[in-house]
Amino acid sequence: MNVIKSELYKLKHTRVPWIHILLPIIYALLFWGAAKVTTLKNFSIAEIYQSYASILGGLLPTIIGLLTAQMIDMEFEAGRFQVLLAGTKRRSQSYLGKLSVLLLGGFVAITMSIGIFTLLFGNQTLADGVAEIFFLFIGIISVYLIHLWVSLAISGSASIGLGFIEMLLAFLCMTGLGDKIWYFLPCTWPTRLTSTFLLSKQMTDQSLMYTELIKWSYVAIPMLLVLMIGSLAWFKWWNGRTINE
Repeated sequence: MNVIKSELYKLKHTRVPWIHILLPIIYALLFWGAAKVTTLKNFSIAEIYQSYASILGGLLPTIIGLLTAQMIDMEFEAGRFQVLLAGTKRRSQSYLGKLSVLLLGGFVAITMSIGIFTLLFGNQTLADGVAEIFFLFIGIISVYLIHLWVSLAISGSASIGLGFIEMLLAFLCMTGLGDKIWYFLPCTWPTRLTSTFLLSKQMTDQSLMYTELIKWSYVAIPMLLVLMIGSLAWFKWWNGRTINE
């Protein structure tokens, strides 16, 4: 908890907290306006919520890439990662503290985005809103792990570039092209998990959701374990980047 408090204090006078607050508000307001004045108003309530959550899930990799890059670049500029590497007795505490703050910010942003749109648009139960937040959040954990490693090992610019590529993949896999491969692409998990849940809500037979979740879990759980354990093991021996790198 002390490490997390320290990480939060580092962000106190930066733009990062404001980005987590303003982006969800802007996105919710823009989509709500579009749902009122564009052809979206001809869609059903279920289709509007599915579009909202699916597009949000597709945008998240880019936003994660930008925010992760900014936070890690701050560590580089503050002392070539020496505070991050030597600030605790165990390096795993530093790594998990940074990851926890990133995930906390993502959770807050997702909750605000779903919550504000539900308040504006209405016609959604609390249970459905909580489920959407849950599926979006569990879908971004692996994305944060990947971008944290890329930002530390390579650069913030690489994280940003990867985020744009992941966004394109996520939107591409929203079509039938991704039906067989999305389980293996973490950047598609937020949008596919949420859209699968919302699509199943429109059906009397819930077997589609359970089948897709089981297939996904067979891939996602081992992948998450490998990413987490591998990242911690790598960070234990990592000594930062030089200014030339």
